[in-house]
Order: sequence, then C-alpha cells, then structure tokens
Amino acid sequence: RRWIADGEIQDPYNEFFIDNDTSRLDHNWEDKYTLRHDMLPSFVNQSLAQRILQIGKSINFLRRCCREVEYGQEASQSAKVKRIASLEYGQWDELEELVTNWALIANQALVQVLFQRYGLQSHLLAIKQYLLFGQGEFVRHLIDLLADNVQAGTSSLLHHNLTGIVETAVRASYSQGEDSDVRERVHVSTMEASSGDDLYSVFSLEYKVDPPCNAIITPRHMAKYKRIFNFLWGLKRVEQALSTSWRRASELSHIGTHAVLSKGKDRAQHKILQKFALSVAYKACNMAIHQQMMHFITNMQYYMMFEVLECSWDTFHKHIQTVSDVDALIAAHNRYVDGIIVGSLLSQESEPDKAQIDAVFRSILDYCFTQQKLTEIAARQLERYGLLSREREARDTEEEWGVGDAHDDGEEISAEDLSVPADLCSSIHLKAAEFTESFGKLRDMLGKTRQADLRSLNFRLDFSEFYADLSVEALDDDDDVDDD
Repeated sequence: RRWIADGEIQDPYNEFFIDNDTSRLDHNWEDKYTLRHDMLPSFVNQSLAQRILQIGKSINFLRRCCREVEYGQEASQSAKVKRIASLEYGQWDELEELVTNWALIANQALVQVLFQRYGLQSHLLAIKQYLLFGQGEFVRHLIDLLADNVQAGTSSLLHHNLTGIVETAVRASYSQGEDSDVRERVHVSTMEASSGDDLYSVFSLEYKVDPPCNAIITPRHMAKYKRIFNFLWGLKRVEQALSTSWRRASELSHIGTHAVLSKGKDRAQHKILQKFALSVAYKACNMAIHQQMMHFITNMQYYMMFEVLECSWDTFHKHIQTVSDVDALIAAHNRYVDGIIVGSLLSQESEPDKAQIDAVFRSILDYCFTQQKLTEIAARQLERYGLLSREREARDTEEEWGVGDAHDDGEEISAEDLSVPADLCSSIHLKAAEFTESFGKLRDMLGKTRQADLRSLNFRLDFSEFYADLSVEALDDDDDVDDD
C-alpha cells in the first residue's frame, strides 16, 4: 500500500517484488526501480506487476526529479484510492481496479508535468531542428560561417571561436516564439582529429538535456543523435565542396573573359590568355561527372530529409500526443531514434552499405580538392599575368609621351608560358574514374537491399536508366573485345 500511495518501499526482510537500486540516480527511470520476477506472488500477473511498478516510479519521479513534493495529496482523497486500505486477501478484481485507477492518475500527472512544465516536446523539436538539420536556415548559416572563418585544411580552432560561430548561426536562424532556453542548449562538440582530418571532419554538435527530461532523452539517445548529425554533416560538406569547386571553375572562366574585354592592346596574347583560362576551367570541371555527383548528393539529401527524418518525426509526433505513461513515451522515442538509425544506414546490418557511401563521399571530396588546386594554380598565374600586363601598358604609355626609360620586355611573362601541372590534369580524370567505380558499386548494393526505402532511392538515382544504359554499353564493348 505504501508503494502505490506514496512510492515508498518498506521491506526489512527483502520480500517485496520491487527492487530499489540505491546506486542509481533518481532520474534513472529504467534502472532505479525494477521488478523481481522470482518474488511475484501467485495472484499478481506480469501486467498487474508492471502497472504497480509504474505507479511507484511515477510518484518518486514526480517528487524527487520534477520537484512535485506535494503530489498525491489531492489524489489520495479520492474514494477509489481510499479503498486500498480496506482491501482483503482474495479481492483480486478490486485490487486490479484500484491499481488501474491509481496508475492512471500517477502516469497522467507525470506525462503532463514533463510536457507542460519542462517542455519535453520543445527539446525534442529543438534536437530535430539543430542536430537533424530540420532548421535549414541554421545549417546554411553554420556552413557559410565556417567557410568564412576556417582556412582549408585546418584541423583545429579555438573552442570559443567555434562556439561563437554556432551561436551566431543559431541567432541568425531564430524563429519568432522559440524558447531562448532551448537555443542556449546547442553546444559545440569536436572529436579527436587524426592524420589528414580537417575541422569539418571533427566538428559536431550536441544538445544539453537536464533532469527530468534526460530520463526520456538519455545519453544513449544523444550518442545516436550525434551519429546521425555526423552523417548529415558529411553529406552537407560534400555538397558544399561541389558548389565551391564549380564556383571557382566559373570564376576562372570569368577571369579569362575579363582579361580580354578589359585590354585593348595586344589582342593576340589576350586571346591566348582567354583560351588558357577556359581550357583549364574545362579540364577542372568535367560537367558530366559533376552533374552525376550533384545528382547523387541531391537525391541522398532528399532521401534523408524527407523519407527518413520527416516521416519518422511525423509518426513519432502522433504517438507522443496519445501516450499515457512514461514507459510508452520512452518506447516511442526509442522507435523514432532507432528508425532513423536504420534509415540512415547507421545500423550494424547496414555497415557495408554505409562504408560504400563513405567511399563515394571520399571520391567526390578528392575530386573537388584536386579541382580546386588546379583552378587556384591557374588563377594565380592569370592574376600575375594581369598585373604584369597592366605594368607594361603603363610603361608603354609613359614612353609614348617621352616619360620614363625603356624597359626590357624580355623579363615579362607571356601568356604562352601559362601552364598547369600535368599530374593535376591526369589526377582529375583518375578521381572521376574512382567516383564512377564507387558509385556503381553503391548502386549494385542498393539494388540488392531488402529495404523498400533504399530500393526507392536506387530507383531515383537511375530513374532515366542512364546508368543502366552505360552498363549495357560497357558489356557490349567487352563482348566486341572478346570477339576480336
């Protein structure tokens, strides 16, 4: 009776079927109080025992974690609850009725406090918005700010600088009516950098959850959320690398065009300059391969954001509107997080598929970084030529008016001398071939999967049968070689 009415255990002879683990913290909902199945009396079945356990757990949680010290005083005046003291041995139906009524009161009170006083749903939504990229404005600002403040290849940055960047991105994406306490819980978390890692590889975010909400959003859940964030962050990083490499190749073309239009003298050399700029841009940006890479990344983002994250959230949100106790709430949250893990190919069963996706990501990043090196070398040469060309025109003007001394033109660089390393040009083709190979393996693996969502993703990746036709052409070419 003391357990059902007050959540207290008085068991000097260790005979009660509920165990209190004193080594556990009060907010540890799942492990603080547990059933001792071998001590269950014959008249208490598993379902009834579970409800009895829930009652005492809810009362203790309300009083010790939610600071509802006076909980139960009004409820204890209920006539139905008072009957518990008058129960006699053998009144099993009456016992079950009383347990059901008391469980309804305690469970509803706890769920109401978690959602209304402690804003559990706001925390869940904030995790979706910031850690699962539901807030598009935040993600865009965060990536742009990191790109502006982090040099390429940097593997470390002062923690307070990263914190300032994240806070700026959060404020820039602030929506009207959002709780400021929720926004302040987004923090920077960096992993240990290994050889070859840059800041983007070790950067991560975490969301601080305090008691009593951390009984629902446990450290185990936060570790899974962090894994999902890292995957989404890697996807965004590849998208940014593709956009940056394309922009730099376009800027290279504009440099060559601007040089021709802005110079009125020595048109022949300027046309060579334009030809060089455009040829490097063409070598650096294989439009067909770039389009295939963007097609893959775009469809991966659509799959993750809509078919995995949004669909999972919609189902979870409907469930939490109707939950009647904390155990059901925890079970719904577990299904939500685990469903995202499975859909994101982060489960143990999907390790081969995830490894192949990572291989595709690496091939795209290698392609983009090689392309950026090529365009940067060419841009530096064009810039140097442009400066020397302007100096020469200024000297020619001075000499035409009899001002200044003549200069030796032999010291000046010619547009015909402009070149880029041949190994970088060949490396571009090598990286493109690596992407084609790794992407082909991924499509083969997705085609054999049993998950309907992944089969749908594979269909979208080749909805026009472009890659299927390439495979057929490759087989026909191999047959022709064999015939020869």
